Amino acid sequence: MDVGPVQGEGFAPPHAGAEDDLEPDRIADADRRIAELSAFTAHLVAVQQELSGPALSGTCAPGCGCLATR
Repeated sequence: MDVGPVQGEGFAPPHAGAEDDLEPDRIADADRRIAELSAFTAHLVAVQQELSGPALSGTCAPGCGCLATR
């Protein structure tokens, strides 16, 4: 079945040989990156939910990074 050329920047046609051994490593690396980004996304969602809540009353504690005490 001919689906036409599939080329683009960064595209490399599959080759038999040593590169085949890299595929499991690349898949594992991609899985690790996905897990890291998913965890980071969950952290950002939690921070967004916390920041979208009501503001604290009064002034902040020393060392706070908000602008209320500046």
